[in-house]
Amino acid sequence: MHTHIDRDITEPGRANVKNYLTQEGDRMNERLQDPGLMEKINIEVGENISRRGGPDSLVIVSYKPNKEYNGLNISEISSLMNKSAIETAISLVISGNPKIISFIINSEDVACFMKKDYVMTCSDGSAQIPGSGMPHPRSYGAFPHKIRKYVLEDDLVSMEHAIRAAQ
Repeated sequence: MHTHIDRDITEPGRANVKNYLTQEGDRMNERLQDPGLMEKINIEVGENISRRGGPDSLVIVSYKPNKEYNGLNISEISSLMNKSAIETAISLVISGNPKIISFIINSEDVACFMKKDYVMTCSDGSAQIPGSGMPHPRSYGAFPHKIRKYVLEDDLVSMEHAIRAAQ
């Protein structure tokens, strides 16, 4: 199930590496290739990939150097590149810093929250120029998805509840 994410559409360079690498942003690629930092970077990137639900949950939405990667997750791209997920993430950042989405919220938690009277659904999605990448699903489908899934299919909340809780 595609639900809200830990971060918005973001860049792996910001999401999967520590601040010391992104300081003086133009030097990030240099730091990511520094043999003296490589062991530390691999550990940190691996931890961040795990924290975000693993390589299957990290999906590329816009990668200018190779648009064929758009819509694929890190595991799929790792197979194509014949690299580990960590090596793939670092390589993608160095060669083009793609925008990603991560799907990490448990569907049972979403169902639990959905029923609460004090919980509202909102979206910070935005419109995109057609063909400029893959938009985040919430940009066009957050509210229709909520009504279809939680009102019509799962009968979890009433239509009135879903509409009142929409923001």
